[in-house]
Amino acid sequence: AGQLNTLNVMLSGAYEITIDKTNKHNLFGGLQIGIFHRSLNADNLLFDSQYSTSSNSYDPSINSGENISNKSIVRFDANLGFYYKYNDKQKKVSPHGGFSLFRVAMPNESLTGEMNRLPIRWLFTGGCDYKANEKLTISPNLMFMTQAKVNDIVLSSLFDYKFENSKYSAICGLGYRYKDAVIVRGGLKFGRNIFSISYDLNVSSLKTYTHMRGGFEIGVIYINDKPKNLSRMKMI
Repeated sequence: AGQLNTLNVMLSGAYEITIDKTNKHNLFGGLQIGIFHRSLNADNLLFDSQYSTSSNSYDPSINSGENISNKSIVRFDANLGFYYKYNDKQKKVSPHGGFSLFRVAMPNESLTGEMNRLPIRWLFTGGCDYKANEKLTISPNLMFMTQAKVNDIVLSSLFDYKFENSKYSAICGLGYRYKDAVIVRGGLKFGRNIFSISYDLNVSSLKTYTHMRGGFEIGVIYINDKPKNLSRMKMI
């Protein structure tokens, strides 16, 4: 078979756009810019016309009659998004929400010279952090994603239990991707840094064939807080 390769290389950045004096309203913006690369190695492609009835197999030495050469394209790509969170330590509920746009540049992915632009993917998310008590925080969340009339909905909830006299917390979560999978998650949190493992249980129409098996995911979030004496950008 031939080889079709796709590679994305992105440079990411995020910044706190506005901050009020009480530190309750937090608005952030993020931007990714980079390249979208796709290549095709047609050297080992096989076609119906190369099937040999004498050997009952494909014979690469038979001329396929196809005119396909190796192709390679590089396109500009970009993603952006905004996120808001209300954070009042005197309140039990802290709502948050945001949206992101992926493939903003709509790069042309065609290898034949025709126009076939990747559609923009929209993502909306919203939820809250509910502080049940001094140790337990519950964070329900809803995510909706759409691209080219294909929708994806994920409803989830994360439980954060802080150990007594410690900066460590145990986290566990449960989620549901509409008509697709149940997501189970567990991990450890230190300050704002998180290490977690999740597993998808397939509950789609294919569950009979997959035996509900999904895939593992490992997540690591490390945040290096900037020094307090650095100034913050404010919107006027």
